[in-house]
Amino acid sequence: MNTNSPGKLAFWTAFFAAVFSVMYSIFQILSALGVLTGYVSQILIFGASILIAPSFVAMMACVHHAASDSKKVWSQIGVLFSVLYAVFVMIAYMTELFVVIPHSMRGEADKVALLAFNPESIMYVIDGLGYTFMCMATLFTVPIYIDTGIEKWIKRMSIMNGILGIPIFIVYTHFQPVLLFFVALWMITVPGICILLAVRFGGAAYKDNKADTHNRKIVNIKIS
Repeated sequence: MNTNSPGKLAFWTAFFAAVFSVMYSIFQILSALGVLTGYVSQILIFGASILIAPSFVAMMACVHHAASDSKKVWSQIGVLFSVLYAVFVMIAYMTELFVVIPHSMRGEADKVALLAFNPESIMYVIDGLGYTFMCMATLFTVPIYIDTGIEKWIKRMSIMNGILGIPIFIVYTHFQPVLLFFVALWMITVPGICILLAVRFGGAAYKDNKADTHNRKIVNIKIS
């Protein structure tokens, strides 16, 4: 990526994407362990997932802005796939949170049975397609990163996350439990990418602020 960054905005988008993806991972783990159950588990998981979507798209837009001109086509494709991801998962999770769960809590689950989030259901497949696009989004940004420093690790994590798109698509469309382990790796790759990008953008923003402060001092000295 360019040494120039989109500033503090880039850091904060990556920071919030990291926080929300870590929250989601924690809720999933607690649910798997039986600590979170029932509607509480569903609400927390779906809620965290909704928060990931816009922050991830915003982060990808900042990644595109920071890409060198000769490689922006790759990051732009990544942004487009991230938008597709956000649209699909927001449809699924908003439906679950504000349609399916409220009806189920009132004892009217039969009225929204078609929209229930179960393996091989409509919403399950829509959600899986969304996360497949998310994996493709990170995969297409791979060419913009250099092979040194922190970008080397962002690049590796992006490749790993891109590869996970294959088992994710299979699990969500055909529900193959044997592949769930690979899907669970998403809870490492996506938070990892977001955290590393937050560090990358944060460092660039710090350097920019330091340079601006230095330049202002020089201008003040000349004026004096």
